[in-house]
Amino acid sequence: YILRALEDGFEIVDQHALHERITFEALRGELARGNVEVQRLLVPELVEVDRAQVALIAARAAELTRAGVLVEPFGEATLAVHGLPARLQRPRPALLVRDIVALLEEDKALAGEKLLEEVLHRAACRASVMAGDLLTEHEMRALLDRGRHLESDQTCVHGRPTRVRFALADLERAFNRR
Repeated sequence: YILRALEDGFEIVDQHALHERITFEALRGELARGNVEVQRLLVPELVEVDRAQVALIAARAAELTRAGVLVEPFGEATLAVHGLPARLQRPRPALLVRDIVALLEEDKALAGEKLLEEVLHRAACRASVMAGDLLTEHEMRALLDRGRHLESDQTCVHGRPTRVRFALADLERAFNRR
């Protein structure tokens, strides 16, 4: 968490929730412009799944490519991840592919923009800094600054708040001074 002083109190920022929102909004903007930039992997990451899951992903490969996820069958029970959205600072190909498989198994009818947005949700979550990660002061300031430029930075993609504010009056009440 990031603790930041304000004129009338302080706020606690959930660094994961804020980074997730920032990453998602940037990915969604790229998707809307039709150009999710892809970072190809030097060596494809292989993800073991079952045959039905390989078929499920293979049937949706073209849609996933629009979201910047380049994945294809590699044998009967393996998927090869060839690329992910370049914006992902901490890509975790296997985790993301497993999330996408679970998403498609949950709702086989999920398609079009709704599918792409759900894939971007998961990509943003998996690639964001985590709650326990230590950030430098520079990284914290950069994160807060990037969040300030969003249209809405109050919740993460899943709806959790990115920050909690405490006014001086809240502190005075907590310490029985009011």
